[in-house]
Amino acid sequence: MAKETRRRETNPEPVTPLSGLLTMAKKVSKFFRIGVEGDTCDGRVISAGDIQEMAASFDPRVYGCRINLEHLRGILPEGVFNRYGDVVELKAEKIDDDSALNGKWALFAKIAPLDNLVDMVGKGQKVYTSMEIQPNFANSGKCYLVGLAVTDDPASLGTEYLEFCRTAKSNPLNRFKASPENLSATEQRIAAMENAFSALKQDVTSQTTQTSQALTDLKSTLDNTESFTQPRRTQATGGEGDSLSTNC
Repeated sequence: MAKETRRRETNPEPVTPLSGLLTMAKKVSKFFRIGVEGDTCDGRVISAGDIQEMAASFDPRVYGCRINLEHLRGILPEGVFNRYGDVVELKAEKIDDDSALNGKWALFAKIAPLDNLVDMVGKGQKVYTSMEIQPNFANSGKCYLVGLAVTDDPASLGTEYLEFCRTAKSNPLNRFKASPENLSATEQRIAAMENAFSALKQDVTSQTTQTSQALTDLKSTLDNTESFTQPRRTQATGGEGDSLSTNC
């Protein structure tokens, strides 16, 4: 026993920048693809330089990258919009396969998922990821991965299905972000929804105005029309014309 204790003292378990995260989550995924250079399905462009910068600059000691649901960040520790784990490592590699993405730079991540994420993915929900990229992070002139969302509608092409143990200046998401310039996959969908609701509101307002004017015109017309429900003045009483007589 004493010999074993001395061996542990002389060869302690190494402490790394990720030790705290790994201890908290207790499980780490394999590397999987979270983004690919090129056009995204929501109209943005991710450059090869962006991919390489995020991989090279990533360091949880500098800024931790947490996992959220659909880019929404709750402020309470409980609920669907709390956190679902952490990104613990990134690497950039060129894709080498027979797909249309062959030869493109891709960003791969290892994550430490919490139990809520493992359970959700096990049910086949929110099985893809969406990167949150901050350009010029901390005035460094380089991109940094500041967040990773789980979603069913990724913007970047080539994102891989999650598996755990076989299982413009006006930005609608600014209020949920640490920096308004951060890019996320849900921006275009939210913007489109807000535009649709805005157009619907204008249409309803216009229809309400037209209806109000029509009701005003109808009331004016009715006010100037004889009401057949009001009783008429009673006819004068007296004898018939041919029976009138005088005493003259």
